[in-house]
Amino acid sequence: MSCARALAGWRQIAEIRRVQEERKLTIAAAPGFLTYWLLPRLSALTAGFPDQELRLLTGDQRQDLPEADIHVRFGDGDWPGVTAVKILGEEVFAVCSPLFLARQGTKPDLSRLTTLRLLQLSDRLDRNYDWQHWFRAVGIDIPRKLNAIVFDDYSLLVSAALAGEGIALCWSGLLDQHLKTGALVRVSNEAVTSDRGYFATFPTGTAQDSVVSRLAHWLAQSATTPEA
Repeated sequence: MSCARALAGWRQIAEIRRVQEERKLTIAAAPGFLTYWLLPRLSALTAGFPDQELRLLTGDQRQDLPEADIHVRFGDGDWPGVTAVKILGEEVFAVCSPLFLARQGTKPDLSRLTTLRLLQLSDRLDRNYDWQHWFRAVGIDIPRKLNAIVFDDYSLLVSAALAGEGIALCWSGLLDQHLKTGALVRVSNEAVTSDRGYFATFPTGTAQDSVVSRLAHWLAQSATTPEA
């Protein structure tokens, strides 16, 4: 009898663990996306999926994390073996802090931007536009050497921009809170767009009514809803 009870107890524990694992819902994305886009929507996300245990993972989008249910990738939406639901399109423009702008005396025109301190993401990061690409796209001649500080993390770059250390490129949708509060301001009206963007991706063949599919479409819908 004691053996039967012990076996039943182990089965009950195994079932509890199975249910707990099924309740876990894991999103993997770049730190900048999680920090600036997802965290301001975290309360709405947990309210929309109250029965799930949400986990957020940071990582390089070029390396899939097997424990993640959804990977948020930046690119053209064409990846083998996955369904991609577009969250944000790509629109890139220049921003800085009011403090940095005030130091310039007058609002700089585009040609003068090439002479000011620029905050740059390192080349190894998979972004469509760095400053060289951006200047070419808006029709500005690029000097042989830019006055740039290079970062390998977008969060650090944004912190430097907020501290008045230079001008940053902003991907539309990521820094809306800072633009709304005035902590960052647009330096010019020029913007560059492309067909690329942020996509919620999950394995092809996932049921459309699954919680993973519903989460991917929730993320896309949330992008059109103003932040609280």
